[in-house]
Amino acid sequence: MAHRSKIALLSIIVQILTFSYLYIKNNQTLQNAQSLETEILVWSSFFLKLLGLSIAIIIIMTIVVNIFTKILSKESVFTVTDERDHLFEARSVRNFSYVFSLGFFLAMILVFITRSVTLLFHTFAFSYFVSGIILYLSYIFYYERGY
Repeated sequence: MAHRSKIALLSIIVQILTFSYLYIKNNQTLQNAQSLETEILVWSSFFLKLLGLSIAIIIIMTIVVNIFTKILSKESVFTVTDERDHLFEARSVRNFSYVFSLGFFLAMILVFITRSVTLLFHTFAFSYFVSGIILYLSYIFYYERGY
């Protein structure tokens, strides 16, 4: 398995754990919400925490994986990116964007049908989660396939 595929696989695991923890904690907080304004504040803090923690944990995880790879294999970690890497990244981000866009439109349709703001935020949360998984699965797929 390629080094970048290993990092993508670990990123999937980290994203699942981070999202699960924050989503469960957020739902517990939402049960005590009294008004729509409170729900919106809870959801906004959820998304800010999710984005911040995801970015910070993935950066830290990448650094730790690179250190362990350097120690265990006594080789330098692959840091050069070529056109193929840029192509794989562009394709993966494209897949992320497609899935997130579909989730966005689904959220808008559900709000139009049900008139529920809470459903909107749940749909946004899960579309971010699924599109993030698709992003890293695309990285793994393209790096393992090789073209």
